[in-house]
Amino acid sequence: MLKYPCAITVKGDELTIDWRGAAPQIMNRAFNSTLGSSKCGMNQAFLGFFWPDLPRGISVMNPIEVLTDEGSCVNPGADAPLGQSLQGIFKTFGVTQALFAKMQYSSPEKYGSVIAPWFNQINTFLFGGVTQHGEFVGNVCADLNGMGGGARAHRDGEHSMAPFFAAMADIGEQEIIEDDVPFIQLISKKIKRDAQGFGKYRGGMGYEIAVAARGTPLWGFATVSSGSKFPAIPGLFGGYGCPTYPLAKIRGVNVFEQMEEAPETWSFDYETLMNSRPFAGARYSTHHMGMGFELAEEGEVYMICQGAGGGYGDVLERDPEAVMADVEAGYLTSEAAREIYFVVHDPATLAVDTAGTEAARAAERQARLRRGRPYGEFVKLWVTPEPPAHLPYYGSWGDDSSIIHATAWTTHGPVRVATPASQLPQIFLPDPNVIALATQQARIAELQTRVNELEGGMSRLLEGS
Repeated sequence: MLKYPCAITVKGDELTIDWRGAAPQIMNRAFNSTLGSSKCGMNQAFLGFFWPDLPRGISVMNPIEVLTDEGSCVNPGADAPLGQSLQGIFKTFGVTQALFAKMQYSSPEKYGSVIAPWFNQINTFLFGGVTQHGEFVGNVCADLNGMGGGARAHRDGEHSMAPFFAAMADIGEQEIIEDDVPFIQLISKKIKRDAQGFGKYRGGMGYEIAVAARGTPLWGFATVSSGSKFPAIPGLFGGYGCPTYPLAKIRGVNVFEQMEEAPETWSFDYETLMNSRPFAGARYSTHHMGMGFELAEEGEVYMICQGAGGGYGDVLERDPEAVMADVEAGYLTSEAAREIYFVVHDPATLAVDTAGTEAARAAERQARLRRGRPYGEFVKLWVTPEPPAHLPYYGSWGDDSSIIHATAWTTHGPVRVATPASQLPQIFLPDPNVIALATQQARIAELQTRVNELEGGMSRLLEGS
């Protein structure tokens, strides 16, 4: 977790963006966003969604003051590592877009429709190795350009169409990609069921991707991602934020051989593949979506999902027929329609039980009243100086101790360290095979110790007899 606070104040002709209190600069990885880049992310929200007809130019910044703490992740010092990380920049877009929308809602004059936050991260694969043409390559998939749009005040958001920073961007033709590099998208840009920011109007949905290498002597994948543990963006006015989805792997099998022998075993849905586990002997696993470079054998499958735009408004106000239209299109499961939107229906015919839906929603409203508490009491319980102890996070949280919490990996898995920034270790993600081997070796040593104990006990027993 990273802390990205934001407060916006309008006074006369001046607008102030206050990012003070953001997480400190990260000293052992190039995730920091320069102040200029942070302002670029902010202006994408301002010019793209709040005032889209305002002419572009540096003069836009004249009435805007940005307040930050030097040495923070949005305004790092000269000694901090910098990679012009888009992920860091995109965070400043997300927090300001949500507040701009709230300002716009109450403004009597609007220059664009009120919109919930656009998905503000890039979830995609990086790849590298030897191509089918014998060339050494490394690059990033163009799928980072498919981000779900936020729901608007009057309609649903657009599905994964383009990133918020480039409305005319392209996600690439898969056939051309496969002609250049030796991996195939077995699931390519398919809208992921239930991957939506629920609301009176739902956010635009993300798509899933499944890749596997083929016809290469050496190939591997990594990912660039955010939001597989905590939602990357919130909803607006009661709408849900973006769901979280993991990285899924099917290893120890060549799915191309499997599909040649029994094509019916394949499914164009990674949820189904991970639950049904159709390939005997394969290793199925799920992980957070951030993966360091990993060598892949031919036919091993790696699967991720793009995020969704935020929802707008209360789910109980969504038109039941719109919910059923999403179920019919395969965008939503019957379970989500019933449990999230409280639409009672016949799963076979998708016919809405109008009376049953009204009763279910009325009951949920009463349940909300029972669960609710006065706002002041809620704030005291909810707003705390720092996250719960079991949630690791980067950066100090409301203190001046200059302590940075970072996640480091050992052969035993992730550990949490708290140390002054100057003493932070460099972070290298180890080869998963090394971790697996170390685990097996430890297990063998444990079993050997037990065997020795049993043999010793048997010897003493025989001597006694």
